Amino acid sequence: MKIQIAMIFVIFTAGTVISAYGQSIDNGDFSIFVHTNIRDSDGNLIAYQEGYNIQITDLGLLNKLLDKKPAVSTMQKDGKNYEIVQLIYNDKIDSPTVISNSGVGIVVEGKNLFLANYQHDGYLLVKGDTVTSIWTIIRPAR
Repeated sequence: MKIQIAMIFVIFTAGTVISAYGQSIDNGDFSIFVHTNIRDSDGNLIAYQEGYNIQITDLGLLNKLLDKKPAVSTMQKDGKNYEIVQLIYNDKIDSPTVISNSGVGIVVEGKNLFLANYQHDGYLLVKGDTVTSIWTIIRPAR
């Protein structure tokens, strides 16, 4: 079974703009914080979004993905050890589109599987723009 790591952007050509609130998911021992930067072809910041309404669709597979990534830092809280892992995804836009949903996923046997995703304000993007999403995940140290 061949597995490829991929950042999955769900693209909508028409849709509703969703209000963004700077929130994260925190289910006790597992927290996710996401921010997305959108820049034009000259590097100017067009938009900055913080993740809200983050949904984890497969915690087991997400942990397997994170197990392959080095921790950028560690911390201790309430006597427990945690690791901080970051997933950074860059996508260069090659044709006009609107993006309003970003996620972490994998490709298994040609099928895209979302592991976590979040919705954000929709933005019209043009050729040459870049989208960078940084997922910071805090979980019990392994």
